[in-house]
Amino acid sequence: MARTGRASIYATFGNKRELYLRALDRYAEMKDLPLHEELTRPGAAPSAVRALIRRDAAEAGSEGRADGCFVTNTAVEVAAHDRDAARRVEASWDGIEALLCSALVRAETQGELAEGRDPRALARMLIVLMQGMRVVGKVCADPARVRDAAEQALSLLD
Repeated sequence: MARTGRASIYATFGNKRELYLRALDRYAEMKDLPLHEELTRPGAAPSAVRALIRRDAAEAGSEGRADGCFVTNTAVEVAAHDRDAARRVEASWDGIEALLCSALVRAETQGELAEGRDPRALARMLIVLMQGMRVVGKVCADPARVRDAAEQALSLLD
């Protein structure tokens, strides 16, 4: 098997920063695709949203959580001083927020969302919750902290 050296990688991708940004793009694309399938599938939208949030809470509170999510890690560690990275993080979050909002609008239309709830505001709250769970999960030894926060947020869907 041939070894790929630095010169070869940089010849293909440019510099280290460009490689990082391309990897971030690919990660977001691969991570967001299953969310799209999950949240646009026919059926009860609130149950899909609940499943997503509970899965994220479980992952944040699990072994190996210190690795976290590449998009979240970029938001926390890189985006403040790299506009291109920040734009990619925002694009990922915007896409997830749009999927959540669409699912919640569908739930509202089908009478499955509590009356008076704002689907856009709920979607925004959920994306902030998801990112917060990933950050807290990186250092918190008690998975109940993340799980309890998720359940409180999900009670807003009732």
